[in-house]
Amino acid sequence: PIANAHWIGYGRFISESDHDHSSEVAVIGEDVRKVLFPNEDPLGKTIELNAHKYSVIGVLEEKGNFMGGSSNNFVLIPFSTFDRQFPHIKNSGGDTIHIATVPYTPDQVQTMTERARTVLRARRGVPFNKPDDFAIFTPDKLIESFQGITRGITLSMIFIASISLLIGGVGVMNIMLVSVTERTREIGVRKAVGAHRRDIVMQFLTEATTLSLLGGAIGVLVGMGVPAAIKQAFQALPAETPFWAVLVGLSVSLSVGIFFGLYPAVKASRLDPIEALRYE
Repeated sequence: PIANAHWIGYGRFISESDHDHSSEVAVIGEDVRKVLFPNEDPLGKTIELNAHKYSVIGVLEEKGNFMGGSSNNFVLIPFSTFDRQFPHIKNSGGDTIHIATVPYTPDQVQTMTERARTVLRARRGVPFNKPDDFAIFTPDKLIESFQGITRGITLSMIFIASISLLIGGVGVMNIMLVSVTERTREIGVRKAVGAHRRDIVMQFLTEATTLSLLGGAIGVLVGMGVPAAIKQAFQALPAETPFWAVLVGLSVSLSVGIFFGLYPAVKASRLDPIEALRYE
């Protein structure tokens, strides 16, 4: 049970003797105990599954939920007992066996993998010149597969985010260009009373970055809310928003505001004050 992070709460686990004798014994999860034996000790009691009776020998410690499902709602019986009592599952092709092992130290993974391969090839009678008729997955391979999936998702999200930023930036620029047109006389008055080009540029850049930061802040809040909702719904998933992601989001929003707001700001600063005052 250690390999699957299951620990005996009380009683005992299935022994080698139970396997050898196809004993009709069972270890139950905490959810099963709560339903079948809410107010009594289940050890030694009998449960029935598909017309087969088993004596309860142990109860596993309670674990948290995963992906919205319970990790405590199951019954374990010896494999040999299962093979004898449920032959129809084996005959229908459902005889795939998953064996989980845990090395004492991480540097023993390779050694354990080779030993497991040697034992399995011998037990399954695989000829020396034939490939394995089984699969061995190590954490490195699982991590590599997971990273490949997440890498693809990340690239897709970056592409979508880039398109969204481009559209949002063009939107900010158009809004600022409209603002420059509508406030032409205001710009002319400011320049007539002594405002420098730098002052006009800073005014419109400030407005553009404020508009962009406001949109970025809304996006950050939504981005923080989604992981929080996921974590609330699936408590086993460590979904959270790191602080650096918030800083990156706001920094990108600021950069977009500056980049796409610069052209309207410069255009406003170059207006001729006389022509601007004549604008209707």
